[in-house]
Amino acid sequence: MDELGYAKGWDTCERDYPEAWFHYLTEKYGCFYNIPEDLKTETVCKIAVEYDGHALAFVPENLRTEELCKTAVKNNCDALRYVPENLKTAELFKTAVENEGFALTFVPENLKTAELCKIAVKNRGNALGFVPENLITAELCKTAVENRGNALFHVPENLKTAELCQIAVENDGDALEYVPESLLAVVSEHLDSINLLKKIYP
Repeated sequence: MDELGYAKGWDTCERDYPEAWFHYLTEKYGCFYNIPEDLKTETVCKIAVEYDGHALAFVPENLRTEELCKTAVKNNCDALRYVPENLKTAELFKTAVENEGFALTFVPENLKTAELCKIAVKNRGNALGFVPENLITAELCKTAVENRGNALFHVPENLKTAELCQIAVENDGDALEYVPESLLAVVSEHLDSINLLKKIYP
């Protein structure tokens, strides 16, 4: 790659061999973080965030475009930390929670809509813990425990019905820990029946 670089020049290498050029730079300087700012071009930064969304933290501010930020967030929702405030849109947050429900924790309260929360919880049941209280419904709780049984931990006590708790413990036996005492008997009986059926019809 060194010979290629000296023979054709950096610009030509980047244009004709973008992936190879990126790997050359990261090997030469140790990691993307160490690459000199004048070599962090649009192409190099795009490849970097495609490999690791966290790389957005080391992309020059003037190159953090809407498209680049979206690419980074798709790779790793934690990249939202490094997105310029003016690019943190409802669309970008939707992209984030579609890829990782826990990204809901980065969404400002005023942008947490019922639709966005449903997408997040469907992707990751325990994202229910980041849903505003006024948006938590029986239907959303069901979606959460169907995805992750232990999401029952985040379900408000007044929404913990026998049916919901049964769904949760069927999904994850450890969710029994979060079942209200008043429902333990009926839910435990249901779980015993399920386990018995599994033994009879494995």
